[in-house]
Amino acid sequence: SIIFNAFIFCTFFNEYTAENLFDEWNFLPTVIANPAFLMVSSFTFGAQIILIEFGGEFLKTSPLTLYQWLITIALGAIGLPIGVLMRYIPVKEDPNSFFDNTRIFKTSGHVDSAAVPMTSFEIGKGGSAD
Repeated sequence: SIIFNAFIFCTFFNEYTAENLFDEWNFLPTVIANPAFLMVSSFTFGAQIILIEFGGEFLKTSPLTLYQWLITIALGAIGLPIGVLMRYIPVKEDPNSFFDNTRIFKTSGHVDSAAVPMTSFEIGKGGSAD
């Protein structure tokens, strides 16, 4: 139960530092401004408590003491400063190396726009997936 709980909290805290792309180190403004993210995080935290404390024989877990909870949460929280420090590692990206799915749909030298699937961003801007 301790290893399982520590692993879940590692992924839990990784969600926070992974919320921002590129080199933005402060994840709190985007987290606070995203109620869906906060709801998912709250659900994950609550579900983890229920799974560990009441999973029993079905999930092969046993309840943890308060000290064990604090240790496993602290182990998971180590990912927060590591995630922030990773933002300071310089990475040079070549936009030409990114995947371009329009190459898949090219026919006779031009792109068939009807065959190119719309992204979720285009659909959200009033386009249709039909």
